[in-house]
Amino acid sequence: MNQARSSRVLSAGGSGCTLPGMDFLVSDDGDLVFTDSRLQMVDGTEELGQRVRLALLTHRGEWFADETYGVPWRPDVLRKAPDLGLIEAVLRAKVLDVPGVQTVKSLTVDLDYEARALAVDWEVIVGSSEAVTGTALITGEL
Repeated sequence: MNQARSSRVLSAGGSGCTLPGMDFLVSDDGDLVFTDSRLQMVDGTEELGQRVRLALLTHRGEWFADETYGVPWRPDVLRKAPDLGLIEAVLRAKVLDVPGVQTVKSLTVDLDYEARALAVDWEVIVGSSEAVTGTALITGEL
């Protein structure tokens, strides 16, 4: 998965480009997607949605090539008594940092205490006023 992230961040952030590009397709469980032994690619608004999802699923400091990339889950967000307002603000700021995102139209956070899971649904507006929606499910080691 590091290869997918390095391609995405270098192509989107390194060139200064703010429009969706092309990237490796990453499945919901974080694996690269192959069909008939061929690595699948994603582009356009689907690629931008994938960028947002991966940014939300990455813990800050997790990626060796850029330790500032990702969400500061600890200590900013995850606490004994989580503040949903703070969590939403941190995630909204992270989504706005994704190249290509112009505006966050909506962002909802659903925290399931028993399952130790956080579902984040978003709708963002990209450069051409086109809406892109998606969901990230953060589970387990939060």
